[in-house]
Amino acid sequence: MTLQTTKLPPQGGSPRDVALAVNQALDGKLACVRTHNYGSAASTTTVLDSQVTAGSAVLLVPSSTDARDATVAITDGQFVVTFAAATSSAGTLTYVVLG
Repeated sequence: MTLQTTKLPPQGGSPRDVALAVNQALDGKLACVRTHNYGSAASTTTVLDSQVTAGSAVLLVPSSTDARDATVAITDGQFVVTFAAATSSAGTLTYVVLG
């Protein structure tokens, strides 16, 4: 099931919309989990994401041995994932952006 989230307008929303957004946040239902596909034989992959800033924490959720020991370098609008060794096959990174 995919989490459906709606951004509140800058001037606020109805009390029901505000309560829903706050309750989802308190329950940990944040729209900050994303995926990125990388190719085979990759030693690095660059992930472009407008929500990423130099002050963000990017958490990788490794779903393969290729991604298990990867490191991340973060700049505004993107981050670079460096794999410990060239990837053995194409795959998908799942990541979380906080901040």
